Parts: sequence; C-alpha cells; structure tokens
Amino acid sequence: MIKNTHLPKIHRADRYSSLKIFGFSIAVGLIMTVPFWRYQLGWLVCIVLLPFIYLLQVLNRTDLTKRSKIGFIWLSGWVFLLGVTFWLIQTEPGRWTGLTGWLSISSLVLTNILFSGFLSLGFVFFGITWVYLKPELWQKRIFLVLPALWVLAEWARSWLFSVISLGPNTTIGPHWNFGDLGFAASVTPLVFLARFMGLYGLGFVIIMINLCVWWLVQRRYKLPSVILASIMVVSFLGYMV
Repeated sequence: MIKNTHLPKIHRADRYSSLKIFGFSIAVGLIMTVPFWRYQLGWLVCIVLLPFIYLLQVLNRTDLTKRSKIGFIWLSGWVFLLGVTFWLIQTEPGRWTGLTGWLSISSLVLTNILFSGFLSLGFVFFGITWVYLKPELWQKRIFLVLPALWVLAEWARSWLFSVISLGPNTTIGPHWNFGDLGFAASVTPLVFLARFMGLYGLGFVIIMINLCVWWLVQRRYKLPSVILASIMVVSFLGYMV
C-alpha cells in the first residue's frame, strides 16, 4: 500500500484550538457590549477593548490561515454590533416592513443579522492592521494609527447604514451612530473632551486609553503613562470646571 505523505494531518488538538478561539471570539463580542447596557457601566469603555486586543494577539501566535483569522475577527465585530443594535427589533417592525406578526419580526431579525455582518467590516480592518503589520514594531505611531483606523471605521459604518436604510423619508448622511464608544463614555469625565473633539474625537481618545492600558500590562511604562496621565488630568479638570 502506498502512503500519501503529502496531505497534512488534521489533529484533534488543532480542531479543539479553533473551537476555543471561535468561542472566545463570540465572548469578546459580547463583552464589548457591556458598557452599552447601563449608563453606570460606561466607565468600562476605558478597558473594554482589552479582550479584543488579546484575541488579536492570540491569532497572531497561531498557525491559522489568513481567512480563518479574518473570520474570527469579523465574528467578534458581528456579535458586538448585533448586541448594540438589538433594540431595532423593538421599534415596531411592522412599520418598517409592511408585514405583520411573526413574519414581520423574523424579517427584521434576519435583516439585522445581515446588516451587522456587513457593518462589522471595520473590525476586520483594525484586526488585520494589528495582526499582519505587527504594531509592536511601530512604537509611538501605534497610538495614532490604530485609534484613527477605529474612528474611521465608526464614521464609515454610520454612512453605510444610512445608505442601506435609504427610503422615501430618509437622507444619506452619518445619522446613525450605534456602537460608537464615545456614547458609552457620556457619563464619565471623558465626555468633557467631546466639546472640542466631537463624538469621533472622543472615540479616538478611548481607543488610545485602551492601547495605553494594554501597553502598561505588557510592562512598557514610559509613553503610555504620560498619555494616560495627560488625558486624566485634562478630563477631570474640564469636568469639574
């Protein structure tokens, strides 16, 4: 009997690792919705991105294919957007679709799932940048590049949703801002910065804070400490005045 030595073997450990990453990707997406549950949890935006960054680090160390890595990143974003847009199902779906009963609700649920999957592409861009461009080599530039990418994704997501939901009584523009981290920070002293930077500028600062916390966990103290201290001082002074 001739043995085929060219085909790679699929080990149970590899499948088990993929399943664990699959489950962790879903968990990360759910965790990121926590600051949007209640106003009292808004302060969690300062650390809410840490599980997602950890997921990116895990993917960076695995031998998974590029398609698999992108899929896991996309899954996290998909779950997150499903969580923060679930309220759409409670907005009298009959008026949206012209249908009634369970058919109306089912159609809106399916539409919400498809919309969330399409609009979560911003997570993919952020994740690809982290995984494949190795931000640990960028040094100081990471604190500008990655927050800018995240905010750009939030801005593009708002425009895309307005295009998708375009109807007779709607207009195209960034009118829908769901899942933007700046909203969750509205009950924290950071909201003072929105006076000068707007919603997206506040989101930029939040991502920068998350990156600083991550770098501090990695025992890289100097630059993250300076950035965090500056943001905290300006925010609290402005909030108290």
